[in-house]
Amino acid sequence: MYVIAAEALLILIGGLMGYLKKGSVVSLAAGTLFAVLLGMAAYKVGERDSTIAGHQFSCLINFVLAALMGYRFASSGKFMPAGLVALLSAAVGVRSYLYL
Repeated sequence: MYVIAAEALLILIGGLMGYLKKGSVVSLAAGTLFAVLLGMAAYKVGERDSTIAGHQFSCLINFVLAALMGYRFASSGKFMPAGLVALLSAAVGVRSYLYL
């Protein structure tokens, strides 16, 4: 639960940083959307009766985010921020998968 919540916070901060540094509204919107979705997954993992559903949701969201940011990393060749987010999302997605 705490790992997913920490990731959600990092994604939100990253989206905010993209907005503040480059004026990217898309970065802010995507960061907020994925942070909210990951926050929902973390909440579900914390509930006793829906831990599995929370990990399944976390896997889905993390692998979608890893694929999107992996594509951006492959296109741009810049590790920051796309490569880092892709790596982080893949790692947390695999961790959630191992709990299933």
